Amino acid sequence: MSQTEKPINREFGINRVVRVLQQLPAQEADRFLDRLPTKLASSIRDQIGTDVCARETHPALEIGLANRLEYLKHVSQPVLFAAIIRERPQTIAVLLSILPPQLAPRVIRALSDRQRIEVINRLSRLQRTDHATVSSLLVGLQERIEKTSIQQRSKPGGMQKVARILNACDHETERSILRSLGHNHRILREEIEQMLLCFEDITSMGDDQICTLAKNVHAETWARALKRSESDLRERVFQSLSPRAAQHVRAEMDYLGQVTPSEIDLAQQQIVRVARQLQEPQPIRRAA
Repeated sequence: MSQTEKPINREFGINRVVRVLQQLPAQEADRFLDRLPTKLASSIRDQIGTDVCARETHPALEIGLANRLEYLKHVSQPVLFAAIIRERPQTIAVLLSILPPQLAPRVIRALSDRQRIEVINRLSRLQRTDHATVSSLLVGLQERIEKTSIQQRSKPGGMQKVARILNACDHETERSILRSLGHNHRILREEIEQMLLCFEDITSMGDDQICTLAKNVHAETWARALKRSESDLRERVFQSLSPRAAQHVRAEMDYLGQVTPSEIDLAQQQIVRVARQLQEPQPIRRAA
């Protein structure tokens, strides 16, 4: 490798890190950067805010690989993340460099603190990966995901059985089980929570519950979450807000313009998490 090639490869790796961090909230991205070597963090900060990453296309994204990436978009995120985080840091770094932008930061969140720093370091030093290597990684990842899905389907009851059992428990028992799972099985806990409650279940909440939830969620988050929701759900939320707050949310929705499905999904997940964190005396349940 010549001396003139090294800066190009380093820039390629840094751009990949920037692309991932740009999808994270500013405070979360800052926490990652604060733990990196000063010189590396400085280089990354210099790149953040530019549109370099938005224009960049990975050289290996040809039709065959694009089809495999399309497959990943339809995989349950907890299953996808569970398959990825078991890989070596270098493999995770390569996968992050080719995953759709909306998935990469969520994978980062699923990693342990130690894994995050190691993966970000490797991602920043990543050189262009040849087609055969990327294809091999994606084939292996898809095989593990399919194997996991088969195993889950073969288990008696599975996730739906767990959700039904927890729905039948009192609120304190449910919260205790979920807290315990969160210590060592965070992805499993999140998948169960998603089955216990979804965004559309807000319509079945009581007026007081919606009012409390509305007060604990920022207007911009509501605006994104409601962007393509049913009109009856929108009205339920607007009726629970003060006239001024409802007007603010409507203004935000107009200001946002086009919003991607992944942005809507993320906002809705944030509201669902807030709903569960509020721990109302009468917990919100998915309709039977």
